[in-house]
Amino acid sequence: MIKNNRYIKLTLVIITEAIVVWFTEVFSTYIFPLHYTTLTYLILGSLLAYTTTKIYDHILKRKKERVEKEIQDLTKFVLKRIH
Repeated sequence: MIKNNRYIKLTLVIITEAIVVWFTEVFSTYIFPLHYTTLTYLILGSLLAYTTTKIYDHILKRKKERVEKEIQDLTKFVLKRIH
C-alpha cells in the first residue's frame, strides 16, 4: 500500500509539474514575459507539488477515518446483537 501511494504521489507531482510548465508558458506568452522560466518552473512546481501531495494525504486520511468509523459502528451493532 505504501509503495502504491508513492507511485500515485509521484504521478501527481509529474502531472502538476506539466501543468505548471504549460501555465508558465501561457502566462509568459500572453500576459507577462518571464525571462527566467526554469526558476519559475522550480518554484511554482514545488509549491503546487507540495500542495497536491498534502491534498492527496488529506483525502486518504478522511477516507481512513470514515472506514474506521464504519467499522466501529458495525462492531457496536454486532456486540448489541450478541448481548
